[in-house]
Amino acid sequence: MVIGPHSLLIHTHLSSFTAAPFIITTHWPESNFAWTHAEPHAEYLDLLEIAEKPWKRRWRCKSCGCTVASYNSQTKKWVVCGTQFDRNEVGEIVGWDTIKPTAHIFYGTRLIDVLDNLEKWTGYEEKSERIS
Repeated sequence: MVIGPHSLLIHTHLSSFTAAPFIITTHWPESNFAWTHAEPHAEYLDLLEIAEKPWKRRWRCKSCGCTVASYNSQTKKWVVCGTQFDRNEVGEIVGWDTIKPTAHIFYGTRLIDVLDNLEKWTGYEEKSERIS
C-alpha cells in the first residue's frame, strides 16, 4: 500500500503483519481514496451489500474473507481496516507519519482503553459528543 498526504491506495491481497501500532479502522474522505488496480475488482474481492443498510458497501478478500474496505455513501467516506496497511520488517506501518490517528471515534464501543492525548468521541469526530 502506498500512503501519501492526498491519496490512499489499497492492495487486494494481504501481507503478513504484526499488530503495532494499533489501529482498528481509518476513515477517509472519498477524494483521498483510490484502488491500486482498475475496476472491476471481482477477481480479488467480494462485494457485500446488506438490504437494511443500502448506503454501505463492503469489499472482502476472496482468498481469506477479511474485510478490505467499505464505503458509506451517506458520509461519503471510505473505511479501511488497519490490518490492510503495509508493514516493514519489524511490523511498523509504512508511512506512519501520514496515517497516524488524529482522534478516536466511536470510543464508547472500544475494545480497550487507549491512554493517549488524542480526543475521544462517541461517534464521528466533531459530529458527536466529545468524551475527552
